[in-house]
Amino acid sequence: MTTLKILLMTALIVVNMAIFNGNLKFNSNSMVANKVESATEEPTATVIPTATAAYHVEHVIQQRFEKRSDNVRKICNARGNKAASVTKPSELFDVPSIGLLWCPTFKAGSSNWLDLFCKANFNHKIYEDCDISTMRANNPTTRYLSVPADEFKYNKVMKEELGLPFMTVRNPVTRFLSAYRDKWEMARSPSFYKKRYGEEIVRQYRSVDPSFSEEDKEALLAEAGTVILNRQLGSLRHEDVARNPYLNPPGPTFKEFVKWALNGGMDPHIMPYYQSCAPCSIDYNILRLEKLNEESGYLFSVIERSYLNLDFRMSLNVHGKTDDCLLEYFRTISKHDVQLLYNMFFKVDCELYSYPCKDSISKGRQFLARMGKLFIVHPNGSHIYCCKECKTPIAAKKDLLDRCKTLVDGQGFLFSAGYNVKESHVSERIMGAAEEDTNIVRYLSCLKCKAYMGWRYEYCENKEHRYREGQYLLFPGNLCPGK
Repeated sequence: MTTLKILLMTALIVVNMAIFNGNLKFNSNSMVANKVESATEEPTATVIPTATAAYHVEHVIQQRFEKRSDNVRKICNARGNKAASVTKPSELFDVPSIGLLWCPTFKAGSSNWLDLFCKANFNHKIYEDCDISTMRANNPTTRYLSVPADEFKYNKVMKEELGLPFMTVRNPVTRFLSAYRDKWEMARSPSFYKKRYGEEIVRQYRSVDPSFSEEDKEALLAEAGTVILNRQLGSLRHEDVARNPYLNPPGPTFKEFVKWALNGGMDPHIMPYYQSCAPCSIDYNILRLEKLNEESGYLFSVIERSYLNLDFRMSLNVHGKTDDCLLEYFRTISKHDVQLLYNMFFKVDCELYSYPCKDSISKGRQFLARMGKLFIVHPNGSHIYCCKECKTPIAAKKDLLDRCKTLVDGQGFLFSAGYNVKESHVSERIMGAAEEDTNIVRYLSCLKCKAYMGWRYEYCENKEHRYREGQYLLFPGNLCPGK
């Protein structure tokens, strides 16, 4: 036993001497290295506190920026690309106190950047009223952008006098939908309804009883505008909505909004990035909204302003995240219009900034059906109604509006939305002996098993039933409870 103790003590002494002399690598640096090697491809700087790991994260973000810039240059050099035809940005903001040159991309974190720049540029009194107009009035880049587009060049003088150029992007598909939901849907922004085309969109594209005269239409439109601007939508009675088609719903529907955009409608909140920022003329540092806090921190370190903090938080729509609602909106427009929308608003930006826009659009339309697959949507909510034959989700209790009686088919449930249904061509349907009970409908069948579900109202001659237009009439005998 004495010999064994001597041997153990000798071994312990040797190990301690080896550690002291650095021959063995049992130290904290090896643990840091392991953490760095296991870091994800796009790490979050705030979760790795060591200096070595922080440097590694900055290096990864720098590589991201370089990769994005390389891809933009590659697309711009491609023959015949639309992006290369736009040579001058529509707007640039130089912020001398910070050292940045910002190309504003609305609905891509612009409010957060604007708030930061207002704080940096103006005293407290001005900052309280600071908005995009304040920035424009104090913008030193105006003289550079006053030249014709074919004469604009981001030259050496601009590089020396202005800050580091950057822009923020997000998935173009979700940005387009987010702009509609935030600014136009249900007239949530009364100023946008009146000043930014909302009223004009419903005037042009809202389906209205053809018996109404032009004077009637304008009177109803004016009435709707007054209600919206005075924020009286919450006090509307059912009969008011049923009587005035411009309040059912208030503001343009997504289908109407898309029609307006496809027919030349444009607003900075949906303008493609390549049109507003001319990325083929200026080599921007490109930040993604999806990683904005992390990447803005790196940008601040590059300009030696590490004390700045953007503190970006994605504002949540009360009706859910935009990414989760793509199907609900894109299913309301035709495949043809989706393709036009992709070509006009998304294609070039998706190529420039490497976003999988076609995958995003597939979530919004059942494009997988043409590939021999069914894309089944599962509506939100705990109470779901399914097709009685194949158990495919068809409706959600949260969307139930009314219980209606029909002369032939019995009772039907009226829903504001239907899921996984295929619509027929428009048909005339007489639901009573009187002429005013004639309706224009689209019959609905289950997308999976083709079972008859009911119809969607396109037009109701009976003024008392106008509130049904655009809604889904489903028959409870064809449905069963689902999960």
